[in-house]
Amino acid sequence: MKINRERPPHIAVADPYYMRDSQLQDGSRTRTKAVRYLQNFMLMYKESNTILLPVFPEDKYCTLIILDPKWSLAQYFDSSSTTTKKDYKRIRGVLDEAILGYSKNGGTFHKNGQHIRPDTKKPGFKHVIDFPCVKQPAGSIKEAFYVLHHLKGFVEDAEMMSLPPKMTYYVVFEGRVPGVYEEWEECKKQVHKFSGNCYKGYPTRHEAVAKWRAHQANKSKMKTFLVLSLLLTIVAAVFPVPASVEDSSGALSEDDRIQRMKDRITQLEKDLRSTYALAAIIKKKSEIAADVERYALTELHKATESLNSSLLSIANATGDLETLYPKVLLPANMIVDKLEKDSKAPEEKDTPQG
Repeated sequence: MKINRERPPHIAVADPYYMRDSQLQDGSRTRTKAVRYLQNFMLMYKESNTILLPVFPEDKYCTLIILDPKWSLAQYFDSSSTTTKKDYKRIRGVLDEAILGYSKNGGTFHKNGQHIRPDTKKPGFKHVIDFPCVKQPAGSIKEAFYVLHHLKGFVEDAEMMSLPPKMTYYVVFEGRVPGVYEEWEECKKQVHKFSGNCYKGYPTRHEAVAKWRAHQANKSKMKTFLVLSLLLTIVAAVFPVPASVEDSSGALSEDDRIQRMKDRITQLEKDLRSTYALAAIIKKKSEIAADVERYALTELHKATESLNSSLLSIANATGDLETLYPKVLLPANMIVDKLEKDSKAPEEKDTPQG
């Protein structure tokens, strides 16, 4: 999922590397590292409204904790459908130590947002263990999948709210219907839940249209380049330059040379039939630009001239021109003439929509 924006959304995802219950024992080095990491992470993203933290209670479960340090709030998204309570004692202790360090090192809180724990009289989180969320079916143990589901939901909601209000024109580069939109709701319809979407807001229509036209030009150039590369590859494969029919070593007998030339003629007939089919496909592909079709026609002219020259050499060597002309040379010229005629025919154009 690719989103272009001036600023990232007010959401951050913390690394769950240290958040395994077995690594959070009192006095352990990994617990100290976990506390320091979360403290620094909250300070680094103190402007964020939400921090997403996956944790592994008892090392066999997976839960998503939503942290809002400014309100000292920790909400536990536990997708388990069982009535068995998980043991969050160590994880809660790590979070409380982290927010204590956050408050001592310049972390900010909303007015009346700082929570003081009654047992220690120090800052800590308000832990909401049974926060309502999507639950697994009975008997399911795919807790990590549901954590990813909740993560995706939070990120999508943040993306929908990320564009600043001053942006009055929006360009959808990749979406259901790409283009320039004046209303955010219309833009949202094109990108919401569209895999691989790409869009951006601009303050003026002039800037939005300029970016859209530049994007279309780059896309057209890339498409033309790919089509030309494909056509050149096909032409080179269909019209290989035949090797000289003369054998300087003189090792081949006259009968062998004639048989080899006949085999080559048969292969050339097959190649011409393939080329005719390719020409029909190219003609039906309306999205290929006219200049690309003309370029392909020019290459076919060149390839046909080379083919005719090679076939005449074979004919002179074998003395079999009467057989070659109606079977190979004439069909080759007819193919090119037909392509040239079709390319000059007027094309129907779609009526532009307003």
